[in-house]
Amino acid sequence: APEEPPPSPAWEIETLTGRRAAAAVAIRDGALAPDGERRIPLADVLAIRALRPPEGSRRAPGATAVLLNGDILHASLRGKGEAEGTLLWISPAAGKAELDLREIRAVLFPERLGRFGEENALLPQMREPPEGEDEVWLANGDRAKGLVESFGPEGVSVRIRQRTHAFPLAEVAAVRLRETAPAPAPAAEGVVASFLLADSSRVSGRLEVWDAEGAIALAHPSGAALSFRAGSVLEASFRGGRYDFLSDLDPVETEERPFFLPEGMPPEEVPTWRFRKDACSIAGTPLSLRGRAFSRGIGAHAYSSLVYDLGGRYERFLATIGVDDTAARLGNERVGHGSVVFRVFVDDRPVFESGVHTGLT
Repeated sequence: APEEPPPSPAWEIETLTGRRAAAAVAIRDGALAPDGERRIPLADVLAIRALRPPEGSRRAPGATAVLLNGDILHASLRGKGEAEGTLLWISPAAGKAELDLREIRAVLFPERLGRFGEENALLPQMREPPEGEDEVWLANGDRAKGLVESFGPEGVSVRIRQRTHAFPLAEVAAVRLRETAPAPAPAAEGVVASFLLADSSRVSGRLEVWDAEGAIALAHPSGAALSFRAGSVLEASFRGGRYDFLSDLDPVETEERPFFLPEGMPPEEVPTWRFRKDACSIAGTPLSLRGRAFSRGIGAHAYSSLVYDLGGRYERFLATIGVDDTAARLGNERVGHGSVVFRVFVDDRPVFESGVHTGLT
């Protein structure tokens, strides 16, 4: 009988020493075993990316929850969780999650955001606490500020000037919550995994298991236990190993200025696009190059110069560079807008220059 052909690659594995394809992966006890072969320490793994179309790419109808640690969960709010003070969320990609309200920074209801703007453009604002008081944004364009006393599938109750106002959830476009000083979650030991899922949810935490059958268990910093399938994963990245992501560091010096000055406009009045380190382009959309989404990265506009003090702790710098798809596309047509050059300096010495990149290169 003829031999069966080997299974087609399902994953691309990127490590500190290069990239390889694998038909199957499994992670246990701090090590990755692609195709059941030799174990690779997870501290050496940069990312695992899906090469096949993911499962469960449909977003859950309902809400987008922005968590204190920056994670984003697209899920339906179903009710109260079993633990006191928690809410139950169901996501086709991330499974079931019970989240303490104190671990949530904001909740958006995309179908009712029309008067406030696009969801992606609002997400950076939602990652920051509101000034002064909690906020409830209503679908009719009004905003209520006060103390959110309760929040659930029935609606939101807000105490405003000693009086409680109740808003049915069908009238709510977004809820923004101030710091409520939850008990700090213990820092995860070892390598922390961050997953970009098929529905654009981003969840992170201590990876408990990724078994050969594709079952993944993740201990979230909020205390929630997440379980989902590898078929829902677009990319898994890792931190806490033998490297750091530049987007997790803060520059010690920045210089950002408009590349062109509109005629007759004083330089100080020209709007400047600020760099972003939250895996979003300057337009607020998730970073994407040639249709490939990135769960980590820096978005910037020309001209932009970022200086980092690395303190002599690193040996190599690895990066994927390019013009974001927001500049490269006009509608569904790839037009190749943008023309930039990337340069890297180490101790003021030039070590890399990319040449001209456009939306088509």
